[in-house]
Amino acid sequence: MGEKRRALLIATDTYSDKTFRRLRTPRADADALAAVLTDPAIGGYEVETLHNPPAHEANLTIEDLFAAARSDELALLHISGHGIKDDYGRLHLAMTNSRHDRLNATAVNAQFVRNQMDNTRSRGVVVLLDCCFAGAFPAGSAHRTGENAGVLDQLGGRGSAVMTSSSALEYSFEPDDPDGSTVTGTAQSSVFTAALVKGLRTGAADRNGDGLVDVDELYEFIYEEVRAARKPQTPGLDSRFQGRLIVASSNAPRLPADLGRAARSTLPAVRSAAVEELAALLSSGTPSTADAARTALAELADDDSRTVSTAAKAALGGIGTAAPEEPTRSTSPPVRLRRKRLTFGRLLIGAALAAAAIALASLIVDAIGGRGTTAGEDPATKSCAYQPNEAAASGPPPPSGEVPTTGIVHATINTNIGPIPVALNRSLAPCAVASFVALAESGFYDRTGCADSGQYALRCGFDREPGYAVPVETRSEPQIRSGVLWQMPGHSTELMFSFADPVAQPVEFTALGTVSREGLVVIGNKVHENLAASNEHLADVVINDVVVQE
Repeated sequence: MGEKRRALLIATDTYSDKTFRRLRTPRADADALAAVLTDPAIGGYEVETLHNPPAHEANLTIEDLFAAARSDELALLHISGHGIKDDYGRLHLAMTNSRHDRLNATAVNAQFVRNQMDNTRSRGVVVLLDCCFAGAFPAGSAHRTGENAGVLDQLGGRGSAVMTSSSALEYSFEPDDPDGSTVTGTAQSSVFTAALVKGLRTGAADRNGDGLVDVDELYEFIYEEVRAARKPQTPGLDSRFQGRLIVASSNAPRLPADLGRAARSTLPAVRSAAVEELAALLSSGTPSTADAARTALAELADDDSRTVSTAAKAALGGIGTAAPEEPTRSTSPPVRLRRKRLTFGRLLIGAALAAAAIALASLIVDAIGGRGTTAGEDPATKSCAYQPNEAAASGPPPPSGEVPTTGIVHATINTNIGPIPVALNRSLAPCAVASFVALAESGFYDRTGCADSGQYALRCGFDREPGYAVPVETRSEPQIRSGVLWQMPGHSTELMFSFADPVAQPVEFTALGTVSREGLVVIGNKVHENLAASNEHLADVVINDVVVQE
């Protein structure tokens, strides 16, 4: 991370207006975050901390932060304390001198922060809000006291990421107040910021193991930590940044990037395959890589899949190994609160991947558990006969014979709208995956067209014939879920990228694997360039080439 980084941390725990309850954790949280951000091995930020500033000082310092940042610098703002929504639904951040009845004059207006974000020259902006949303409405008021304060809508902007600790509101109306107008809120700052600090300090937020922590990775780690703490809050993220917005470096021992992704895959079969590679690194890797492998195996030893956990324990020796105190892998996607038109692509991600994980988990069990073998047959391979079709012609078929039935093939489908990384699982359709690899490496998919397939899938590669027939590996399911890469029967070259759940109906298809989070973002952004009911504009998509990384 060569660019300069600036951070402003504002912590308010004491208020002159007794409407606002005194908070316990903001200062300690700010101090802990400052220690991590200033660490040269992690953040390397230039940090300024304000504790209980009056509103005018906070406003001036916020403006200074964004005004001073150059185009090659990253600006980070962290505010912890009370958040209040006024009668018009506008968010204000309470400072030590704030008055609940004079918010415009005595608090930091969220629109003011947004304006500074929009006006800065900084290449990237990160805003972290750790606050509850205490309202100022008396009992019986018709105002929207139970709604989200709209912080993501008010602060989200191009080239920025806004992360919030909660979308929930907690109010306490004081029964002994004469006019019933005193409203106090209880802060939930410690859980959110503690997770933030933990993810950066330990490197656990480096989800793909590449040594860098971006905003999306950090959010996913925080989300899982907060949910594991069983607190009634759901962190939110609005990331409006093209590319990766790197927040910090990871000082944790590193695994090869592909292996790190495999160890954290939502698919048990992929995690199981990763265990074998991790075990090999224990003895053959460098000391730091071996440490990283040992840490990953310790986590997998507590995996919710018995097959994975048993293999991981065996790799570690089975005695005296315990998983670190990490949250249980969530079966629910992180909730990202975004405006539909601009950010629908990212909103697809969590739900699509969760659905794909559930759908493909059962497919993998069927594929592995239901594959019968006869005496002398190697269950790790399958015989595939590719029959030439001279009428359709585009080149010789791949060699017939034994192909692997285990393992993951990673490929990047480069299109004119961006790269779509996919993971093909050989256990689902060994012959079809082998055919895809052969076609991709021959350049078959280069400059092929795409189209929509109803309201739920991008269909590519259908306009060419391979010159041979692929053995049938179809299955019947009630529904093809979003996030799945698949083919229709008899269409052995096409690639169907599901980006939404269709109406449930029995369907025959060949399951190839899953579409990555990045790929779903690319497709989702294209889908919602046009909000019309049809997706005819998907015909603009063209595959430039396919790069296979086995």
